[in-house]
Amino acid sequence: MAGLGTRLYPVGVVLPKGLMPFVLADGRLTTGLQLIAETLLRAGIEQIGVVVSPENRPVYEAFLEGGGERYAPARAKRPEMQLIYESLRTLRAHLSFIEQPDLLGLGHAVWCARAFACGEPTLIFLGDHIPMPLGDPMPIRQVAQAYETSQCPVYGVHRVPLSKVSAYGILCGEATDTPRLYRLLATVARSQRPTMPSNTCARKRYPPMCSSRIAEFMLSHPPCGKR
Repeated sequence: MAGLGTRLYPVGVVLPKGLMPFVLADGRLTTGLQLIAETLLRAGIEQIGVVVSPENRPVYEAFLEGGGERYAPARAKRPEMQLIYESLRTLRAHLSFIEQPDLLGLGHAVWCARAFACGEPTLIFLGDHIPMPLGDPMPIRQVAQAYETSQCPVYGVHRVPLSKVSAYGILCGEATDTPRLYRLLATVARSQRPTMPSNTCARKRYPPMCSSRIAEFMLSHPPCGKR
């Protein structure tokens, strides 16, 4: 969540993209940070590292404080506010903020979180990707289960219409014995605009530098087993 949020300009100038508001179907107000973190907790993820820029870290921390004592009288009169306050406190207990001093892209953000990962298997979840359906932990559990089965890096992917394929990075793979589980063979840069079958799996695009690094890594580290 450390990026500039250029696609949200100019609102992103004053409001970190992780705190962009969403109005739920029942009228409740929430943020991207809450939607993502609460879904991760439902999926069984207990420790969540959030990569932020140094200047935005105080904003996130103040948000999770829920207004502190200043809002205490209002919370005492409105039970729904107190429930939200308690949920924010619960989230804070599971979050660790990781500073990315220079905004050098996704790969660098992951690198900044290396101490947090402690060499353990880690789920990388992009801060501007809202889980759909809202709050459904099943896709996260499926990715975790695929990792437990294969003991290899696993990508969660989704299909896109053929007309939109050129806007995405493409993962080319082959089917395994497990339904909806593919063995990664190669990545294709989105700038090549390939003609792909309509059931092509695609992942959200990375910056060009990061995409090339991923491609180099995959070529030098062949997939192990079936995944």
